[in-house]
Amino acid sequence: MNSPIMRRVILGDLSTAARRRIVRRSAVVDPNIRAGAAIICEEIRAGGDGALEAASGRFGGGRPDGTLVTRREMDQGLASITDGEREALEASITNVSTYHRLQIPRNRTMETVPGVEISRRWSPLKRVGAYVPGGKAAYPSTLIMTVARARLAGVEEVVVMSPAGPDGEVSNTLLATAALLEVDEMYIAGGAQGVAALAYGTETISPVEKIVGPGNAWVTAAKLYVFGECGIDLPAGPSEVCVLADETSDPRLGAIDLLSQAEHGPDSPAVLV
Repeated sequence: MNSPIMRRVILGDLSTAARRRIVRRSAVVDPNIRAGAAIICEEIRAGGDGALEAASGRFGGGRPDGTLVTRREMDQGLASITDGEREALEASITNVSTYHRLQIPRNRTMETVPGVEISRRWSPLKRVGAYVPGGKAAYPSTLIMTVARARLAGVEEVVVMSPAGPDGEVSNTLLATAALLEVDEMYIAGGAQGVAALAYGTETISPVEKIVGPGNAWVTAAKLYVFGECGIDLPAGPSEVCVLADETSDPRLGAIDLLSQAEHGPDSPAVLV
């Protein structure tokens, strides 16, 4: 795998205007991207599987073996990873589940006046789509943080949508994670077309009630467009991190924190002070 190219700048060496361009950013999606994502979404709504395959051919993210990931592929991915990798994934699933178990809401009933009871009840959604970014890198962490929480909430059917890499291959680590989480369905497509397929459905993909998970500007624009057809979590903005370090800091840990955000894309600044 090619190493990512990181552009390094010293803020103090920049002009005021150049520094402002870096530090003043917006999570609002570019209007041109929103317009383009809307066109793609409507193509998927009208054209179904054929339009999804065509969009994958134009924009990438598809694979030669088809959109559906079989249970056998997930199991093969699980069998291909090392014992250490499996232990790390299982530990991550346990840690995420342990923390978010505290957030499970409780049903409550109270009597406001004698004979009058008011209740607040929580019902899990039946079918939720988890968009997991991919392409240049695999993000099993995103798969865990979306699917594990859906499982805790009691969602009946969890559907994963994730793009293949540039070579058309799907990460074995991602497949292994899907197997460990026992996802109900997994499909390979990315960008606005993947989001639209989850929202509107196709001949082979049933629509979901809500879409969760981060992505690039095209994914965010598509989520905003389909909102109303189904629910979404939030329009996630670019990732960013600022590490404050002195001579007592572990440079390796600082570098890991910086790289873990910088890998998200060219609009994800990683600042070291």
